[in-house]
Amino acid sequence: MSLDGGLRVGFGVLTLILTPCRVPPGSARLSQQPERPGVPAEPPPLEPPLELPGPDPRRRSRLPAPPAPSGDVSLWGLLRSSVGKDLSRVALPVQLNEPLNTLQRLCEELEYSALLDRASRARDPRQRLVYVAAFAVSAYASTYYRAGCKPFNPVLGETYECVRPDRGFRFISEQVSHHPPVSACHAESENFVFWQGEWKNKFWGKSLEIVPVGTVNVQLPRTGDHYEWNKVTTCIHNVLSGPRWIEHYGEVLIRNTRDASYHCKLTFCKVVLLPHPLSGHTLSFM
Repeated sequence: MSLDGGLRVGFGVLTLILTPCRVPPGSARLSQQPERPGVPAEPPPLEPPLELPGPDPRRRSRLPAPPAPSGDVSLWGLLRSSVGKDLSRVALPVQLNEPLNTLQRLCEELEYSALLDRASRARDPRQRLVYVAAFAVSAYASTYYRAGCKPFNPVLGETYECVRPDRGFRFISEQVSHHPPVSACHAESENFVFWQGEWKNKFWGKSLEIVPVGTVNVQLPRTGDHYEWNKVTTCIHNVLSGPRWIEHYGEVLIRNTRDASYHCKLTFCKVVLLPHPLSGHTLSFM
């Protein structure tokens, strides 16, 4: 989609990015002078402090190893007694997990945080709502390519922190409940404040349904706007056998709690023909 006459939002694969601390080359080398009898050896030079990542830190673009194939895993023996139940108490084979947990996956929803930066600078309230709506849709950008795996469940009290100086935000998430699993997250920058709530899942024999319970909230400090919206239902098909694929369906209602003049409604339709249909419109009550 194209916004503001030039911004194009693309939905592609989101990658895991880790920020290594860099040490100047040669700073940890020991002295190579030979020891002489009766003369104490020269102590090695002190290691300088580690450098914090700057405005352009080096980040890896792919994981060091490909994911384990999960096509040969038989789940019927594990899940036949779990139809219609919450899968948070069912131990699934590790081949079905990706090398991330739910707390890290929540941070991936800020991959397109530049949309919120633009919303903060927009003067027209309708344009701000359009940017926020595009950001709400971008949270599903990577799901098409990752339907065959699920993140690990965090332990109670586990936290994850991500600092992005290149994007200008800090993110922290925590597992606040184990049964049922509930994760909370919060992110803030000069342009926005972001937080969201919990979700639950159910298994229906051939598909896994994920139903978000809480709402997503975004505040824009410059304008004082506070946007909130719900998330749609996510369904992973062919969990037991066959190629797994994912779809999202339901309605997303984005409203500004500070100003009720406009709200945006996005409709995710069930899959009939590819590509996945999505429609939306902005309503005015003025």
